Amino acid sequence: MIHAPLSVLVTGASGFIGRHIVHQLHAAGHRVTALDYLPPKPPLPDGVLFHQFDIRQNHFPNRVFDAVVHLASLAGVRPSIHDPIGYHSTNVTGTLRLLKFCRRIEESEGQAFRPLLPLPLFLPLFLPLPFPFPFPFPFPLPLPLPLPLPLSTFDLRLSTFDFRLSTFDFRLSTFDFRLSTFDLRPSTFGLRPSTFDLRPSTFDSSFPPSSVYGPETPLPAREDGPTDPCSPYALTKLQGEQWGRLYASMHGLRFVALRFFSVWGPGQRPDLAMECFRRRIEAGQPVVINGDGSQRRDLTHVSDVARAVELALRWPGPGSVVLNVGTGRNHSVMDMLEATRKTATPLVEHQAPHPADVPETLASITAIGAELGWQPRISFPDGPDS
Repeated sequence: MIHAPLSVLVTGASGFIGRHIVHQLHAAGHRVTALDYLPPKPPLPDGVLFHQFDIRQNHFPNRVFDAVVHLASLAGVRPSIHDPIGYHSTNVTGTLRLLKFCRRIEESEGQAFRPLLPLPLFLPLFLPLPFPFPFPFPFPLPLPLPLPLPLSTFDLRLSTFDFRLSTFDFRLSTFDFRLSTFDLRPSTFGLRPSTFDLRPSTFDSSFPPSSVYGPETPLPAREDGPTDPCSPYALTKLQGEQWGRLYASMHGLRFVALRFFSVWGPGQRPDLAMECFRRRIEAGQPVVINGDGSQRRDLTHVSDVARAVELALRWPGPGSVVLNVGTGRNHSVMDMLEATRKTATPLVEHQAPHPADVPETLASITAIGAELGWQPRISFPDGPDS
């Protein structure tokens, strides 16, 4: 089936997974706007609009979007132990800010807002004022207003609208009196036009990792099984997912949470196991393994992950759904080292198991096959540029 291209906002677009998702969506013909705190290296494809952006505090772009793919987060299980507040601020509060943005968009689509100020308070803006202006008005005063005045398209809150003359800019070059193009941005004046044209119909969560499942979770892990995060990172990602499902239930958003299992492939972060192994082997340094190396991981190629995200944009809803993205097979840490070392024989240094590491992950992928028709195509250790 051929689908029309979508306008998609991708947060965390400069990261390992984010870059691959942006390339996948762009190659499929979607119009992509990318956000990230760090600039992308290498640059994103031509035609992708990039904004450097802090999800904890910046205003979101004023554009039309059909879907949002949310990847922006602080990553890493072990670093989160030393900075739980920072991880909560980015992964939970940042996700909640994005959800509020999506809710505001949904509310503004197809609704008119009641004016919260009585009509007489609008009139002094258009009647002759008792002091001279430094420019001629382009229309005679009093301004002939069409009746009825379309106040239903504005939400004017007196508490947020600043009437102080010192801050109200009357310069004709910056203030547009033409009612057809009257521009009052919500972030400045507290006005919410009912035609505010940002309309995400799908919100993909911040993609909680497989570590939301605890060491006691029955394997293969099912989406409706118990969760027991073992690190602040996993806990914050699960909380972001829970906020998304709550907003879907309360406010009518469509929300897809994809739980990624140990993503690997070209361009991995240097702190991920296989990339860390590779760099230490090439530098002639010993490879450090916590435990005896028998821990097992369900390894999912990043191209399969990007394809799952694209399919999720078409999920029809309603409400929310949580889906694992894995392979249904797992491999030991020693298998990962063997695949990484190529011809060199590395020196291995074993240390005590890390308390935030779970001994084994393994995904049930029945649900994602039923909901999205997705199946993994690449098995470890095969794959392009693996």
